[in-house]
Amino acid sequence: MRKTILTGDRPTGPLHLGHYVGSLKNRVELQHTHETFVLIADLQALTDHADHPDQVRRNILEVAFDYLAVGIDPNVSTIVVQSGVPELAELTMYYLNLVTLARLQRNPTVKDEMRQKGFDTEVPVGFFVYPVSQAADITAFKTDLVPVGEDQLPMIEQSVEIVRRFNRTYAPVLVEPTALVSTIARLPGTDGQSKMGKSLANAIFLSDSADVVAQKVMGMYTDPKHVRADDPGKVEGNPVFSYLAAFDPDAASVEDLKRRYRVGGLGDVTVKRHLIEVLESFLTPIRSRREELRRESVRRRPCSSTARLIFPSRCNRSPGFGDYRATRVMDQDDGAIVERVLAGDRDAFGILIDRHGEGATRFALRILRGRGDAEDVVQEAWLHAFLELTELRARDRFVAWLLGIVVNLAKSRLRARRETPVEDWAGGRAIREFVWMDAEPTPEARQEARELHDRIWGALGALPQEQQETVQLHYVDGLRVWEIAALVGVPAGTVKARLHRARGRLRRTLAAELGVPLDISGRRQEEQMIPVTVDDLIFRVPKEGEIRYLQVPDWRPPNVGRLRVVLLKEREGQRALPIWVGAVEGDAIALALAGIGTPRPMSLSLMYRVLGAADIAIERVVVTALRDNIFYATLTLKIGGTPHEIDARPSDAITLALYAGAPVFVTPEMLALPFVVTAPDALPALEEQNERARIEKGRPVEDPPMEWRSFRSLPDPRTAPR
Repeated sequence: MRKTILTGDRPTGPLHLGHYVGSLKNRVELQHTHETFVLIADLQALTDHADHPDQVRRNILEVAFDYLAVGIDPNVSTIVVQSGVPELAELTMYYLNLVTLARLQRNPTVKDEMRQKGFDTEVPVGFFVYPVSQAADITAFKTDLVPVGEDQLPMIEQSVEIVRRFNRTYAPVLVEPTALVSTIARLPGTDGQSKMGKSLANAIFLSDSADVVAQKVMGMYTDPKHVRADDPGKVEGNPVFSYLAAFDPDAASVEDLKRRYRVGGLGDVTVKRHLIEVLESFLTPIRSRREELRRESVRRRPCSSTARLIFPSRCNRSPGFGDYRATRVMDQDDGAIVERVLAGDRDAFGILIDRHGEGATRFALRILRGRGDAEDVVQEAWLHAFLELTELRARDRFVAWLLGIVVNLAKSRLRARRETPVEDWAGGRAIREFVWMDAEPTPEARQEARELHDRIWGALGALPQEQQETVQLHYVDGLRVWEIAALVGVPAGTVKARLHRARGRLRRTLAAELGVPLDISGRRQEEQMIPVTVDDLIFRVPKEGEIRYLQVPDWRPPNVGRLRVVLLKEREGQRALPIWVGAVEGDAIALALAGIGTPRPMSLSLMYRVLGAADIAIERVVVTALRDNIFYATLTLKIGGTPHEIDARPSDAITLALYAGAPVFVTPEMLALPFVVTAPDALPALEEQNERARIEKGRPVEDPPMEWRSFRSLPDPRTAPR
């Protein structure tokens, strides 16, 4: 008889390569020799994520995708969502009566995790007692073996104690579990730390795109003393070689790379590029399988193959309320529920009401001020939404669509009151001294208004969908920019950019239709962007003596100028645009140009890792304008396949572009500015500009004498004196 194994994960985020090496690979092998249960412990995830239930709910399906994509076979393994089996919570309650407070306080694993999470005395009770919940999970499935690392052994010991006390007190019915201790070495994080973690921004996720994987690998920590390719390097503690050992099937090739790296002659970039190829060979089939599963999940019905995988016992009977409660936990977004409703599952619409009813009421209350009116409007809005659901083109935009209905109904109710003057309401503008006019317009005026109305709506219909939506919410529904941002889930800067582009398109379209000359003075027309490279980062340094340029605590203070100059050189020419940036921003650009990492991520490095973890790609950077001696730029991000343009400081945007390998552009007028230099003569040209500015502003001569120098001529920061 095959023994039973229980294993699993808390859905606090997608799974990463560390999970694969540490447990997933072993699970795939064990499932063919053992009766295997894999638990998605969403209730335990809430013990320290109670403020983010939506995040836990979304991650349930992501973790299930990861399981299936790496090879866990639903025909031989059973994947269970913890909250889908309420008996586990009931059993936990019984077991709590068999454990003392003092015993829980002695559990070293819990104490370590409390310390790591900074709980101190404010530890949630659910987190404190989750070893008892684990014991319920283990015993409910009559588990013989529990694969764990050594740090989790105290949890298994506590489960054994509970089993023995229960069997002794009541009846010998529970199976006593045994720990199956893993001997596999832990995969380090990309930053060289001993642990790869979702919250440490040092993980490569199984769901990461090829571009994101390449970005993370190129930013990996290596031997800090291996400055040049010819320098001897250290393999031990170098995460690049740890990853190669784990994922490169050609062990002989890995050993050869280690030998060449140790003696010198092998650069970090070469090794990292090889690692990218190895990881791509491993991750490509996993990505393809995940995408297939994601497409299937959109078409999923309550008892489709995916649902049977998670809730096998619930699909052997006719659907009831329990089915909807269970699948609601699984659904990642509203789009899947909308698809179910449109397919005939009308009861699923109740899930949407449960999710968004209170939020819609609060929204209506801000407009109408009265609770009764707000509830009436929302009830009517739900009816409209149900009857007109086929009109919703973007299924995942259900909330924005619903709130748009609420706004229209609320405004209709306001108009029905015929208040004079019209008062400002949350989301709109006060129209002072306005009174309702009942005078009947002439037929000519009505016809003229109708024609103008048709022209305007025709021009609006030609706008991109996101611009149409933004114009509707701002100019028709009267929402402020920040309210639109909150409603559609984008930054306020994106809303402003959409309104700006929409106004420009409408202005041009209507001017052409009405035969009105278009005044473009002061407005930049769409022009061909000029591609540039980040050619150099220039410091103001002493002409003689030691140069200290890094601003690091406990180091001697720097003796260089407080500003840096970034040179953006056109790809097809020698013109270079100098942009003055601050010391911290400039140092970040210099490190990125040199390919040098830091022991801990800098702010923009952390931001880049966060974007990568969210699968948000950096598409391009454009330096767009100079106003009042301040440069402006835009950063284009690709989110879910859709580009989004946001305003950014040029220094931040350029640094992120360097991390991501994204292209940088400037507008033509930027390379027509009077202080643009030619790249070969940049340093003397900057000296002339500096001297001219010193004389014009009456500044004293620099003491000690200073000069402009490329960062490449400065001491290596890893070996610079402190």
